[in-house]
Amino acid sequence: MIQNKPITFNIFHRALLHSFNPLIYMSCDTSKELDVLNEKVRTQLILKSSQLRKNKQSRTMTLDSVQDAVKSVFNGELVTRAHNEGIGSINYYKNDHKCSVIVGSILKQMKKMHKIIEEIDVYKRIQDEALVYLMGCLNYLMSEIIEVGVDKTLTSKKKTLTKAHLQQGIEDDKELKLLFDTINKKIV
Repeated sequence: MIQNKPITFNIFHRALLHSFNPLIYMSCDTSKELDVLNEKVRTQLILKSSQLRKNKQSRTMTLDSVQDAVKSVFNGELVTRAHNEGIGSINYYKNDHKCSVIVGSILKQMKKMHKIIEEIDVYKRIQDEALVYLMGCLNYLMSEIIEVGVDKTLTSKKKTLTKAHLQQGIEDDKELKLLFDTINKKIV
């Protein structure tokens, strides 16, 4: 497996967690675990999109190839919801391109993601829309994982979201379990 610097930030994880329940905290190990899960899915999506690209000669990551990868790797309702989030991210990026604070944050994430994709070495060029779509899908997936983890934290009457809560939540959610079972088989 390719080791990369995390694309997500503790601030992002904590903001998502706060949106689900402001009284729940997250350990540093939990945030690192979220980065590992994100990396696994991200790597799988990038590799799958390179296999599914329509023009095999082209070394450009296109929106179509990333959308096809999401449809291939994700399952069930995750496909629809991740796709909608990805399209929403593209629209947000295009329409709010003038808002410097938002765009600055998106562009920072895009630069980091671009470096990570270059390290995997399957693409030479990347369309902005493909990158924004991929980031939207990954952000959606992280919010789903945090949501099921928060549910497990509340069920166990604890105040701190742990790696164990994330893992239990993934195990209990059919779509997430299938996604990570499939990805873990392909990585091993």
